[in-house]
Amino acid sequence: MCRLLSYSGDGQCDFFLSDYFPPVCFVYQLVFRHADCLRLRPKIGQCLLTTQQSCLLRMVKVLLNRRVSSASAGNDDKEIPMVTKLRPNNPSDVEYWRVGIWVLLFGLLIIVSPVLLDAGITVMDPGVDPKASPRAGGPLPGSSAEELVLFTAGVEAFAEVDSVKGTFVSPTFGAETSLGLGPRFNSNSCAGCHVQPAMGGSSPFVNPAFAVATDAGAKNSIPFFITKNGPIREARFKFQVDANGRIVHPVVRDGGVHALFTITGREDAPGCNISQLPFRVVQKQNNLSFRIPTPVFGTGLIEAIADS
Repeated sequence: MCRLLSYSGDGQCDFFLSDYFPPVCFVYQLVFRHADCLRLRPKIGQCLLTTQQSCLLRMVKVLLNRRVSSASAGNDDKEIPMVTKLRPNNPSDVEYWRVGIWVLLFGLLIIVSPVLLDAGITVMDPGVDPKASPRAGGPLPGSSAEELVLFTAGVEAFAEVDSVKGTFVSPTFGAETSLGLGPRFNSNSCAGCHVQPAMGGSSPFVNPAFAVATDAGAKNSIPFFITKNGPIREARFKFQVDANGRIVHPVVRDGGVHALFTITGREDAPGCNISQLPFRVVQKQNNLSFRIPTPVFGTGLIEAIADS
């Protein structure tokens, strides 16, 4: 509080709270100087009003220029300090300031109490319960026999593991019987990314990108934004880039997904020699954005929506 006091030389301190805490001064004036206007005190004091002035207007005048007209007709304007000088020998002054300080402390308590209550408390999202049985990923109840056949065929295609020629047997993924992987790719299976909480969902608990990157002897490195226990991320470029990852000029919008890995070094891709995209260079230009796998539950029903 000493910073709010100015020593006047006569053994007393002048409170210049109006220069530092205008809201506090407003409350002080409202409660202790103009309480008569709000009928907080029974007697009528210095805030008797003329027919042309309201109590609020008089308080605003005090806040703006610290001057208020005397209630008695014919009296000159007199200066009313925003906050009066504390006179220790005056019981009224002491009582007013005691109450004022308690009001100020109570207000500060209200402000800081949420911080104090939250101190030491960490809010965490428990995430998906791994023991819970998912209620997604199956066929829509009431589907016809034909619809069930189509659903089953779609699930099988979704779960296929791709290789370059469709004949590779991986020690990690087993028989990769679906051909056509590469030359650039994010994963070797739709279900590799869309699997949480069931096939067709989003990223699994453990990121499969680490196993996919080196499957069949591939020479891929893990991009800086991929972590083992983090989400699968697909990279999009905001603007088109050249072979070195630099934004081309004139600037052309891109927005497409750019694959993380290549088939370079795979046993079933002899002679292939292409490089991964320079994601670090792209990021330094603030040209990189991400998305995680979007669940595809229910997308088979889109065809049922009429074009009209």
